Amino acid sequence: MKDGKETVSKTLRHDAKNLRIHRESLRNGVLYRIPSGPDPPRARSGATVASSRPHAPRPGAGGMKDRDPYHSALNALAGFAAAGRFGWGEPLVATALAEELRLSPTPVREALARLAGEGVIEHRPGRGYFAPSPTASDIADLYELHRRLTHWALDVAPAAASRPAEAPSPPDLRLEILYATIAAAAGVDILTRAHRRVMLQLRPIRAFEREVRPADIEQITRQERLLATGRVAELRAEVDAYHDGRRLAAPAVFAVMRRSGQSIERI
Repeated sequence: MKDGKETVSKTLRHDAKNLRIHRESLRNGVLYRIPSGPDPPRARSGATVASSRPHAPRPGAGGMKDRDPYHSALNALAGFAAAGRFGWGEPLVATALAEELRLSPTPVREALARLAGEGVIEHRPGRGYFAPSPTASDIADLYELHRRLTHWALDVAPAAASRPAEAPSPPDLRLEILYATIAAAAGVDILTRAHRRVMLQLRPIRAFEREVRPADIEQITRQERLLATGRVAELRAEVDAYHDGRRLAAPAVFAVMRRSGQSIERI
């Protein structure tokens, strides 16, 4: 019996440590960096220098982790995508992006390949890399997958609802931490990885979604409170309501994203 208690205790400590690391990673933008402040303007990635585009920070500056060129490029490009910087289906030219980031093209190409592997951007063989170009159906399907992953996590470890939820701002970060807390507490690696991938794919969509259906602060707060107080049945209902609203908004979000691509083509 004693060995069993020690094993459970070690498992709980391990889960708590992983959850703290996951939350800290989200807060610091490691998975990948979440941009803060006003959304940057959207512009053609292949342009040389555009006055409407803010100059990219030097790698290592402005809070960016000064580890190596690859991670600098990875964080910067993921941040651009998450902020809605790229238009729908916009070509992502490595040499132009490298010039803007003041890096050589090699780490930028490596970062683009990594983001394509995560589904954050698209790779079209023989043509190069492109910003995401999801259809309304794709957007709705991503939210349905996110909903099912959340329910899976609650099925596996409903006790996770007793863990306190944090409420940082902005709302998108609150949502990510809320759902990442649920996913990580389940302690299932494949679930955590799947959730992370969907989370990264949803970030560029949410950047445009703000124009159509801004995050409902009261809805986020209700979910955080239900998670913190362990009211799992009510939390499930709120999770469904949140995702139903996002799926219903998918056609309008797609229209906004598609217009962003058309405006890029006219530059």
